[in-house]
Amino acid sequence: MIKNVYFCNQIVYYTFMNIEQENTFKQAIKDGINVFVGAGFSTMAFDKNGKNLPLANDLCQELVSIFDCPSLDLPSVATILESKDPIGFRNFLTERFSIAEDKVPPIYDNLNLINIKGLYTTNIDNLLPFIIQNSSYGEKYLNDQKENGIDPSPKAINYLPLHGSVCDDNKKFVFSSSSIATIYNNDTRIWNYLTVAIETFPTLFIGYGFNDTGTFNAIFSRNTFKKAQKNKWIVLLKSEAGKEAYYKALGFKIIYGTTEDFLKWIKDIPFQDSSKTTISIDNVFPANRIPNSKYDNIGTVRPIEEFLRGAPPVWHDIQAGLLSHTSYYDEIIDSIHNNVKNTIIIGAPATGKTTIAMQAAYDIKFDGHKLMFSNLTKTRAEYVSKILSGNKALIIIDNFTDDINAFIHLCSKKNLRVVGVDRSHYYEIVSHFIDENEFDIIDVSNPTDQDLQNIYNTLPVSVKSSSVRRKEKNDKYADDTIFEFVIRNIDKPKISDRYKEVVESLVLEDPLLAEFLILCVYAHACRIPLSSEMAISYFANDCNYEDVFEMRAFINDMVKDFEDSFEDRDASLEYYYPKTYFIAECVLNECPKELLKRVLIKFLDNVPPIQICNYNTFKKHGFDKGIINHAFSNSKEGREFYEKAFLYDYENPFVLQQGALYLSGRKQYREAFDWIDRARNMTNDRYTSIRNSHAIILFDANKDKKNDSNARAQMDNSMNILQKCIDDDRNSTFHAIRYAQQAIEYFNMYNDAQAIQYLNNAAVWLTQKAKVKKGNSEIKRNLNKINEILNTI
Repeated sequence: MIKNVYFCNQIVYYTFMNIEQENTFKQAIKDGINVFVGAGFSTMAFDKNGKNLPLANDLCQELVSIFDCPSLDLPSVATILESKDPIGFRNFLTERFSIAEDKVPPIYDNLNLINIKGLYTTNIDNLLPFIIQNSSYGEKYLNDQKENGIDPSPKAINYLPLHGSVCDDNKKFVFSSSSIATIYNNDTRIWNYLTVAIETFPTLFIGYGFNDTGTFNAIFSRNTFKKAQKNKWIVLLKSEAGKEAYYKALGFKIIYGTTEDFLKWIKDIPFQDSSKTTISIDNVFPANRIPNSKYDNIGTVRPIEEFLRGAPPVWHDIQAGLLSHTSYYDEIIDSIHNNVKNTIIIGAPATGKTTIAMQAAYDIKFDGHKLMFSNLTKTRAEYVSKILSGNKALIIIDNFTDDINAFIHLCSKKNLRVVGVDRSHYYEIVSHFIDENEFDIIDVSNPTDQDLQNIYNTLPVSVKSSSVRRKEKNDKYADDTIFEFVIRNIDKPKISDRYKEVVESLVLEDPLLAEFLILCVYAHACRIPLSSEMAISYFANDCNYEDVFEMRAFINDMVKDFEDSFEDRDASLEYYYPKTYFIAECVLNECPKELLKRVLIKFLDNVPPIQICNYNTFKKHGFDKGIINHAFSNSKEGREFYEKAFLYDYENPFVLQQGALYLSGRKQYREAFDWIDRARNMTNDRYTSIRNSHAIILFDANKDKKNDSNARAQMDNSMNILQKCIDDDRNSTFHAIRYAQQAIEYFNMYNDAQAIQYLNNAAVWLTQKAKVKKGNSEIKRNLNKINEILNTI
């Protein structure tokens, strides 16, 4: 029994806490613990109308009164409202559970004194994100496990709102009878995170009564390993003493007190140091530092030939000073010095985007910190800006489009200079989120002849060709990228043939080793490393874990261990990557279809999403129609794969979108349209990329019916949808190009006033885009075709 005395306006009150196995509990909250909160945790907070957040019974009474429902229990009332007025019901819940941030009691901040590893809740309010993100203690950030998977960083708090959240427009709230009854089976991936968490760290339950099946199944179903679970404590009110025997039977240790009592107790436990400390940026982000000189020892030291043969750049490549600067270098340096605009560097694959960004960041004289990140999430970006706390910093973000909200958040900070780097294609997909007037956008895709000559001059004599080799000029194809030029001018120009032969021989001699290589290359194509845990799960039915490590060692000439600078790595695991970008591209392009198909199917069957590092990035690329099209030449098999992937990724509508585009490319138009129409309905027509795909498939499905007036009406509908996409997207290059391509096809079919109007519209939009995106050859090609047609009319 612990008794603390508090004085407030000369009134004395006492807090009594009775904690079973108190010393063990104190050690747990110091070493690391999960925290699971229910509705009772939030009742001290207020909504934006000044009312305390309600418990279930209070909420039920409010709903009955406001929506004129029968007086039933909450799940029954929610079932009625989800059927009768789903939009009104959701809007009410969103408003009722959105906290008033200026009315959150300061005592909640004490939660940050605990070393929280996982934060789980059945509440839909936004109290927990507010508590963590506005902490006056510590250096932690929230990681959305649903989007990103587990983040092993000691600075991360893995967060899961299991019943939905007012912060997530796309997630349904779980209140109705059917959703509560089926939530575990409908979303096992998410609940598995909770299962694993409870087997990894001790867990504290606050304000929770175990009234839903999901949590119960995650902890106590036959799919869990109860003997592997760590200690579990639950906070009970004195009035709930009668439940003690029940919770003890479930393996819980009891803490008697209120949420307020507990939060006060945390502040006063003697071993907890709540004083603020000075934070060293270099210590917080050791893997993200940009070196300041060639003597700054960061990362791998290696011969420059490895980079020239296609390995991704490391800081030693930049520090060695052996790489030529292209003509874009000075432009990027000048842009970084611009205090008004931030910088975006885009280009085609293998055009040296990351290399030139690293060169500029290394060379530039900058009065502040210099950091570089890859695949930055929104919550980590918020953490970065919080730790920097107003200090000046230059931040390079590679693959910045993987979470555009993270990029936008950092760009909003006046103390930060931000440089985003990514492929042009990925930028176009998210460009409508960007106000291009606020950025210098530099496309590095087209090196000048002088750039290429300078690169040739700096190639080591030991590897370069005796004379410059260049691609012959051909208007149908783009000029060499930097990497293509380098490969053309080193001593092994037929290197792609070599890797084709390697894959073919592996398939015959050691099929499992061939699968290991393709598995690693597939993960790379999804912009994540392959972890040893993923590989062991993949081969679980073929061999033991020791064989997996032997395969990794045997294929050392094409696969490497991932660099130590990887900020999301779990120290207990190994991570693998193709040795060079060129190997990855060659192997994926030359891989036999049957082998790639086998790897993709086994991946879905054997690798649980919970093991996938940076799941948010993986799911954006893992089911891309280009990869699936290469693997599945049989449309039926491809459709079945997408159906499985749709369930694997918890009915993600963007998987349906990729599946629809795959089917459309194989002229399965009717089914493709059904899929994209379903995706559009699932997202309430909010996403222009899905709307664009809907328009494309609608047009393609009807273009072979030239004499059918109804089919023409649907093609007109497609053109109107694309026009709306262009109107809605400020940077609608992709939509404008597709509109132009369809306008040409439409003219070839009908050649009338309406067709000419479409051509004129397309010409206007492409002319506007050509002025801004001068290096975009696709804009020029389509504009030239349209102008040729208009000039002949």
